[in-house]
Amino acid sequence: MSDQGQEDREVMAGEHRVQLGLFRAFAQAIRSDAGDAEKAEILDNLIDYTELHFNSEQLLMRLHAYPGFDTHVAEHEGLMADVKNLRRLIDAGDEAAGLELVDQLETWLVDTSTATTRPSSGSWNEHKRLAGTARRAPR
Repeated sequence: MSDQGQEDREVMAGEHRVQLGLFRAFAQAIRSDAGDAEKAEILDNLIDYTELHFNSEQLLMRLHAYPGFDTHVAEHEGLMADVKNLRRLIDAGDEAAGLELVDQLETWLVDTSTATTRPSSGSWNEHKRLAGTARRAPR
């Protein structure tokens, strides 16, 4: 592996740690019945950071001609939809479903992050299927 490839993996690992910290902070805010403003701020940061991370990761994948790029981007799109679904669940007052979804996302992120840079441990869609699927907020 090239030095640049190793550096890129380290960058992604660092971003995954930040993302994981935001998932955990949001779950803790729900569990501790933090104020709505605090939960909203953490959730806004989680959504924004996840979008930023996916863009960063996709750029690196393009630079390194990552095999399966299109499949991985589709995975990101599904994950991003579920991260944004947290906002709908919380806005609808369904914190229990929001906590369930954030716990599933956190578990998947831990599993895939420890597998190197990405999903040899399974896709998010497969994780949701095995976990009984993440609940959706009413539209």
